[in-house]
Amino acid sequence: MRAKEHSPMSLFSAIAPEVQRLESYIEGIKAAFAGKAASDAQTQQLEAELASTKAELSLVQASLATAEATEADLTAKLKAANDALAAAVPQAAEPAPAA
Repeated sequence: MRAKEHSPMSLFSAIAPEVQRLESYIEGIKAAFAGKAASDAQTQQLEAELASTKAELSLVQASLATAEATEADLTAKLKAANDALAAAVPQAAEPAPAA
């Protein structure tokens, strides 16, 4: 038995839906890559913001360390001033015991 022969017109008419299907598939791939590119861009933006936040945190930590050192220095100076004042002011004499 002889295989059924297809006319050239029937072959061309079968190609159009296949081409349409492949074009749709390609568009889906392009959309997926565009989505990935957008996601990568957002990731890069978030990483930049994180780096900026870390830099700000470092500055705040340095400021805090400076403030703590200043507080310790001022506390020591206040204690020294109080000690000097206590030494300079004569202590009130205790009243003599009653006889």
